[in-house]
Amino acid sequence: MSNNILYKSKSMQNNMENRSESIKGSIFSNKSFLIDLVIVGSLLLGSKALNTSLLFYILLLYIVFKIIVNTSQYSFNIILMLIPNLGIAFIPGIATPLVNIIIPIAVIKMGLQYKSKHMSFVLLSFIFIFYEWVHAFTYDLSTSMSLISWTFSILYIFLFIGQKLDYYHPTAIKYFVSGICISTLYGIYVGFLKSSSFSSFSRLSMSDRFSGGAGDANYYSIYILVGLFSMVSLVNKQTKILLKTLMMIVFIFLTFFGFTSLSRMFMIVFCFVMIIYLLSAVLSLEKYSRHRRFLFGLIAIAASSSVFYLNTIINNITLIFSRFTTSSDLSSLTSNRDVILEHYINFLLSHPVQMLFGVGIQKYYLRTGHDTNIYAHNIVMELLVSWGIIGSILFAFYVCVLFNMEKVNNFKKKPSLVVWLPFLCMAIGYMSINGIEVESFYILLIYVIKNVYAKIE
Repeated sequence: MSNNILYKSKSMQNNMENRSESIKGSIFSNKSFLIDLVIVGSLLLGSKALNTSLLFYILLLYIVFKIIVNTSQYSFNIILMLIPNLGIAFIPGIATPLVNIIIPIAVIKMGLQYKSKHMSFVLLSFIFIFYEWVHAFTYDLSTSMSLISWTFSILYIFLFIGQKLDYYHPTAIKYFVSGICISTLYGIYVGFLKSSSFSSFSRLSMSDRFSGGAGDANYYSIYILVGLFSMVSLVNKQTKILLKTLMMIVFIFLTFFGFTSLSRMFMIVFCFVMIIYLLSAVLSLEKYSRHRRFLFGLIAIAASSSVFYLNTIINNITLIFSRFTTSSDLSSLTSNRDVILEHYINFLLSHPVQMLFGVGIQKYYLRTGHDTNIYAHNIVMELLVSWGIIGSILFAFYVCVLFNMEKVNNFKKKPSLVVWLPFLCMAIGYMSINGIEVESFYILLIYVIKNVYAKIE
């Protein structure tokens, strides 16, 4: 009896200590996030304001140091913060994104600490990498360098998913959304330098699409979509009115600049996913009560703030609609994507071997006889051209395994519909842009999978 009492007492003491450490870790995590937000944001914006490349080297050293001394999740968080800024976060002189340097460092650190019993997943990951390397004999030197960078991205996924790590998804959401905000502020500053006025956003033309620090309006808009609807996953977690209000303001702020990208894909996906979110909140009586209040708050703030920017909003929406209504044929409506797809379909039909095995992911357009060197702008066609039918099946199977790994590692009750919304944004959005060659695609894929299964509340 006394032994049981002693055991229970010791167990309670350990639980209290663990809870204390968890709270302490959470506090330091928030402090670390705010420090990273200020430093990364200041260095990225300052590099433009001061027109100096020195700040990029300082940023690289800072991030490398933090990756070495922090847990494995930190590298994931900081990479998420940099992804929306891929168009500006370069190492001067070698035109290499910071992310391409940071990922190999994170891979080396995790590789030295790697312990896992999921040997089948390890084997599948190496088969996945090997399948792409088989195509390397047709690559030139530049393309081979891209292959090395791509390989490190896949290794990063397999190390990050393949072992059970302490992971807190709300922190990852904060880093990603803050990275989008930094990217947006960078775009605002660049726009101000061009026109010396913030009112330039009301005079956007078809050739002046807002892209923030992403370097491309379509990628910028999909980052916003994934960021917005992953942030929605935190609604049930937030109990403080101030934090909820801040989330609403950020949601409206990023939505506004998503429309300034003049991306038809953004408008279609945003409206479609928002309708699903609205229906989920309205039709559920108790489960989504906080989401209903969040939506009412969004509508109230959006309605009150739109008074000041009504002309700008109408102008941007009109420009997006004009991209639909002024198109006289299918080619102009799809920005020649139908012509590109037709070329790739003809290529596959006339090359049976490539239809089965593909031409390789890295710069695949160089090996398909396309005179204009244009990507497919559709992830399904990308897969078929790059990896063929066999490789596409392997790719789909690997993604399913990633989902299953996360489900096993984070066993919980059936996920709600809301946590699936970021994945839905990616699934639809990447039907009109490139994905499988770009490192950011794989990081975002892990991010949306984590959003489904990682413990948020």
